[in-house]
Amino acid sequence: MAWRITDVATAGEYTVATLTGGIWIDPFGSVGVADMMARLGQYANGWTPLHIEWVHGLFGIGESMKIFGRAESPVPTDAIRNQIIEALNSFWVMAATDCQVMVSDSLSTVLPAGAESWSSSLQFVALAIIAVAVVWGISQIREVLE
Repeated sequence: MAWRITDVATAGEYTVATLTGGIWIDPFGSVGVADMMARLGQYANGWTPLHIEWVHGLFGIGESMKIFGRAESPVPTDAIRNQIIEALNSFWVMAATDCQVMVSDSLSTVLPAGAESWSSSLQFVALAIIAVAVVWGISQIREVLE
């Protein structure tokens, strides 16, 4: 069965949360998949996180993230969504996360097109701010050394 948007994931069904928004600034790669899985496990209630597919973008800005899980009991997909948002936003390098949760009977079902990108203009604004800060810092160091 195809991935579908529904109000409740029944016991045994698989879930996938695709990030649709957020700011992710982690130029040094301080947070990894294992860290995220551990944090999701702390927040998950009624479902179990199984694995994360994460494609990193430029300077640590996340480009694509899918969080797969399995419902252990009937659980509202809004509850899963809120738990994922809380878990990810608890990392200091991430904020304003949003995601969409879909349900399927099989993990091998192909995800619908357009469910992969979560880049936003806010990420690019944040990157620009970091670039300006770095340039300003370098100019200050040069000024002090002269």
